[in-house]
Amino acid sequence: MIKSSQQRRDPFLVTGERTIDSYVMRSIMGDMPLHNGSNPDFGIPIPVDGPWEHDSQPIGGTRGNRVAKSWASGFKDRLLIAGVAAFFLIAPMWIMVLHNTLYTSLVGTTAFVVAFGVAMACRLDNPKEVMSGTAAYAAVLVVFVGLAVPTASGRQMMMRRRMKRMSK
Repeated sequence: MIKSSQQRRDPFLVTGERTIDSYVMRSIMGDMPLHNGSNPDFGIPIPVDGPWEHDSQPIGGTRGNRVAKSWASGFKDRLLIAGVAAFFLIAPMWIMVLHNTLYTSLVGTTAFVVAFGVAMACRLDNPKEVMSGTAAYAAVLVVFVGLAVPTASGRQMMMRRRMKRMSK
């Protein structure tokens, strides 16, 4: 038989092995009428040496423990979101820098904006939030495209420099 005091605390499972549960059961069942030393609805009580648990933790745990667990769980979620956000910002930047062409920048931007929009749609409930978040992300990537791809005047200047070097 597995001791309930060693299992995960379930607020809906009441057992005599836990101090607080034993107290609640004794206080409720103490008022019930007994027939020949036992309650006819429950049968003969089984004697136990006492609760197997030595502390009296509240049912459901303490507020401090619940807040700490909630914060830790929330921290893991925030850390995951930060990693995903970093990926969505840094990956397209690296692609645009390493493959410095107009088509690579446009295709990369389109793919990442679509993937970001799908991720936002999965995570958010409000369509306006999905639209505004995706539009803001697209605006950031458009700035990357403008900075990564050399302009026509920049290309002309590079060609002139090359021609001067070749003529010397």
